Amino acid sequence: MKSHKGYRDYLVRGTIAVALVLGAMTGSFGLSSTTDVGVAQASTGLQTAMSMTSPKASPMAAPTPTPYAGTASGELTGEAKAPQPPQHCITSGIGSAQAIQCFNTEAEALRVASGGRIQLEPGQTARSLPYEEVFGSSANPDNPSSIQAILYEHANYGGATLTIYNSGCYIWNNMPGGWNDVTSSVWSGPCGVTLYDYPNNDLSGKWACIGPPGTSYVGDAMNDRASSWSIP
Repeated sequence: MKSHKGYRDYLVRGTIAVALVLGAMTGSFGLSSTTDVGVAQASTGLQTAMSMTSPKASPMAAPTPTPYAGTASGELTGEAKAPQPPQHCITSGIGSAQAIQCFNTEAEALRVASGGRIQLEPGQTARSLPYEEVFGSSANPDNPSSIQAILYEHANYGGATLTIYNSGCYIWNNMPGGWNDVTSSVWSGPCGVTLYDYPNNDLSGKWACIGPPGTSYVGDAMNDRASSWSIP
């Protein structure tokens, strides 16, 4: 095994030899009587060789900035997305600034909306229960403790839910926060529910009157368009 000094001399001689060849090919430098200058020129020769033998790398284009959407907690969520409704919400629908409560599970939302009457088992949804157990008897649709309708984010009663309760049969309101232009299916109580394209039940736009027991799809004309609702 060569010593460090011998190995260094070996590298210097090799470098000078390469430089001599390249210098003769390109005429880019002359020989010097000093080793230091020879090494410097050899380095120049090596750079010349690299530029001759290696294709020039094209400068990389600056990456296009990716838009980000922030959450309430400031978390970045990747590309910008349309606001998503809360998972399972309930509203009494009373008052211009109607209160809305949201929960992580449909079971918790229904328990609160029904005053503890509905207790879902693990894995159950509202649709797992008999119609009368959720909405009560059609003989008393104005029961203030009854659930009037459940709006669903997706067709076929899927996705997030908005449960309207304690409203009686004759009331209307705008969609609460996070629920404008979201509804795709409806499970309605005995009173039925009407969806409106515009806020304030404006009849100049599209609207759909949905009787009990509801519909698995509100139709192309109203899908993801409802901005207000009424019972019935």
